[in-house]
Amino acid sequence: MDLFYLTILTIIFFLGVRNYNKNRQDSDDDDDDDDDDYNDDQYNKQSSIRQSRRYLDDSVTRNQNKKQMSTPEQIDVELKVLCLDRSGSMDTFGNEIKEGVDSYLQEVCRKNKSVKWSTITFDDVIETPVAHERLTKASRLKSQWVSPRGATALRDGILSAVELAQSMQDNVSGNKTSQVEIVIFTDGQENASSRISQQELSELIKQHKRKGWIFTFLAANQDAVASGHNYGFDAGRSMTSSAGRQISTWKRAASKKKFTKKCRAKAVSKKDRHYLNF
Repeated sequence: MDLFYLTILTIIFFLGVRNYNKNRQDSDDDDDDDDDDYNDDQYNKQSSIRQSRRYLDDSVTRNQNKKQMSTPEQIDVELKVLCLDRSGSMDTFGNEIKEGVDSYLQEVCRKNKSVKWSTITFDDVIETPVAHERLTKASRLKSQWVSPRGATALRDGILSAVELAQSMQDNVSGNKTSQVEIVIFTDGQENASSRISQQELSELIKQHKRKGWIFTFLAANQDAVASGHNYGFDAGRSMTSSAGRQISTWKRAASKKKFTKKCRAKAVSKKDRHYLNF
């Protein structure tokens, strides 16, 4: 009986030693796992830091690119000066110039929140029927302002338009930004100016273009691109326009985009197609 109990105690003793060794091994294994967890934590932290740095670097790059590709500064007020030929030959257009200009005014008013406009008319007399007025939906050209009469003082008319546009820009209040555009329409050649030569006018126009001014040259009975070039106007904003096509012409002029072949074709009649260089 004593031998039986002794055998049992021996078995229990060996089982206890075995469990102790196993637990110790497990404990050592747990410590190894802890080391791995620690290393994993360190790796994750370092990886997170690297990702954050990359994100910040990417953000800086995106912001720099966004700044470089940003649109021009916001324009607070658009300044428009119309320079309109009312010489005797304009009689062939009837009331169409008024209709065309009215369509231009409506388009500009629709596309822009704040616009001031002026009008210079010229034959051998320069007049200013509209000056520094706010453009509204009700703004219209009056037929008597462009009723045909004398000769064609084109250079003097353009000079007066530049002077008026400059005074409009000088009167823009405070820190407001402005964009100036002068739109010229003529159907003939210069024959009555006395205030400025063509070379002087060309230099004046180039000077104001460098300041960001836009000049739009609409002309009938001539190649507007070639004629405009002589005054320093850009080909992309010069367009030949025929009688019977004024509304189409002036609506297209209300956009600041360059004139396309398609819109040039719409602006001329069949008999004037020879003025187009395409």
